[in-house]
Amino acid sequence: MDILKELSNYVFAAKYARYDEKLKRRETWEEATSRVEKMHLNKYKNLSDEDKKNIKKAFSLVKEKKVVPSMRALQFGGKAVEAINCRQYNCSVKHIDSIRSFAEAFFVSLCGTGVGYGISKKYLNKLPNLISKKDIEESATFTYCIDDTIEGWADSIEILLMCYFKNTPFSGREVFFDYSKIRRKGAPLKTGGGRAPGAKPLKEAHKKIKKLLQNLVKNKQDKLNSIDAYDILMHCADAVISGGVRRAACSVIFDKDDMLMMRAKTGNWFQENPQRARSNNSYKISRESFTLEEFKKSIEYTKQFGEPGFVFCNDDVIEDILFNPCFEIGFVPVDTLTGETSFQFCNLTSINGAKILSQEDFNLACWAAALIGTLQAGYTQFDYLNKTSQKLTEEEALLGVSITGIMDNPEILLNDNILLSGAEVCKKTNKEWAKKININEAARITAVKPEGTSSLVLMSASGIHPHHSRRYIRRVQANKDETVYEFFKQYNEHATEESVWNSNKTDDVISFPIEVPDNAIIKSDLTAIQHLEIVKKVYQNWVIPGSKIDSNKKNITHNVSVTISVEDHEWDEVVEFLFENKNYFTAVSLISAIGDKTYPQAPNEKIETEEDIKMFNYLKDNWSEIDYTKLQENSDHTKQLEEIACGGGQCDLIST
Repeated sequence: MDILKELSNYVFAAKYARYDEKLKRRETWEEATSRVEKMHLNKYKNLSDEDKKNIKKAFSLVKEKKVVPSMRALQFGGKAVEAINCRQYNCSVKHIDSIRSFAEAFFVSLCGTGVGYGISKKYLNKLPNLISKKDIEESATFTYCIDDTIEGWADSIEILLMCYFKNTPFSGREVFFDYSKIRRKGAPLKTGGGRAPGAKPLKEAHKKIKKLLQNLVKNKQDKLNSIDAYDILMHCADAVISGGVRRAACSVIFDKDDMLMMRAKTGNWFQENPQRARSNNSYKISRESFTLEEFKKSIEYTKQFGEPGFVFCNDDVIEDILFNPCFEIGFVPVDTLTGETSFQFCNLTSINGAKILSQEDFNLACWAAALIGTLQAGYTQFDYLNKTSQKLTEEEALLGVSITGIMDNPEILLNDNILLSGAEVCKKTNKEWAKKININEAARITAVKPEGTSSLVLMSASGIHPHHSRRYIRRVQANKDETVYEFFKQYNEHATEESVWNSNKTDDVISFPIEVPDNAIIKSDLTAIQHLEIVKKVYQNWVIPGSKIDSNKKNITHNVSVTISVEDHEWDEVVEFLFENKNYFTAVSLISAIGDKTYPQAPNEKIETEEDIKMFNYLKDNWSEIDYTKLQENSDHTKQLEEIACGGGQCDLIST
């Protein structure tokens, strides 16, 4: 019995498979892959027969799980992506510099795309002044009826904000929203799939944002400051709900001297400002001028409060550079001619290192991943967004060809020459296919993303991280009423129990007994410094070569996204290593090493005691293989948005 395959099948059925109305069931991996392949063949129907054969060949590697396209494409590929192209993109960035920024940010989050926000003085100062009490027109109220579309929801945020800023059509007026057009909670969503959340989350966002703005006016504040802009964005993020779960993936980058943002997650913030849990926060520091002592102080602050994190930046781009929530994709989302900033997007693909057996195998996977990524880069109709978004995205046509399961086959995937060869294949393939479909060559191509949930589907270690142990229990949280979970429990009730992490008693937890190959690297094989050395090696031989391209005009690279587990005695050495090697790192998540038996139902638990061995064998010996095509559903209960895009730094206890 291959339990890794069982875990893969469960996660795919629960989080990625779309509902087939004719068959009254969720699609299989092969059917989902064919759906995405068909979408590309339809878009690029004027290609030659030979080119179409190569597209099919690339997708044959997807069917074998050697390569995956954007996981957003698997969830939304077809009509949903064709209707709204940004649904296909994993990640995006935006400086907050206008009232419209907030509406566009809400729209992109509602599409399921991860967003990295820039909240800095340079851009916030472009916002108009807030109204004063004397600007308020007591009798000037109006009603705004919200359309039941993601565009309609986003527009409502812009309307609300315009009431509290000067020099807008609604300055000083009070808006009352009419929610009557919004479908009831649980109504089917035909294009995007799944079920409607109802009006309640939007109402809550309106109420909280309105209260925040009213307090600013009452307190005679002239300008929106960073913490206020942040909270407005997070209240919007709280309204992005699927299946009763808040699912927006956000990161926020701010100036290192911004003490309001520096202290955003200190004190009793989780009770007083729970919306702030929606983001990971980081501040930018200069590689050239930040001192070792300053760096040590910043790490101590992060150790104490958990956030904010640090981001190393070069001085020539420090004001403008942004990163996606997982920090593997770098952007400077500014029009070099006009200075205008807007959304910029990047699509991702991944190579499954667990299935790579040779250099030839790796090069073929690089070819397929780069080809599919280039096809994805052609979807740039962003009708709701500022036209500069399309210009910025098309100008650089960014790819993010990642590798997951690096630690599954270290002999191949940590070989400098093999990595360099693969990066060259990616560059050559992108250049060839960009010309075929008449788009720009990518400015940056190679990266390593964290690969959280996608690695479960691919049966690999995640990204550049080692497996937890040679044998361990992998736990997955599941809502008791979730259709796929109910079906799973019919076959493997012995592997389920009530979750201790949900006070409402609505969740269970599934325990999967996992074994990994002898050649795979596991956590105990590496010190923190050894892990960082591996990250540096991959950055030098995979990421940098994929950014050394004539089309890369902005002098930045993509990155390796990684979380390093640090023992108590390793902290000083780790801090000094990072500082000495800061040219090879951008953002590294550092967490204190903690035993997996110090709290119940840990997401990963090593098998080491006699009791552990008995539990492991009991789970494995009594396991029943499940065929999810036998799960019949009379209507669509899928929850595509419940699996967030670009959710770097999210806790493993979140349902997967």
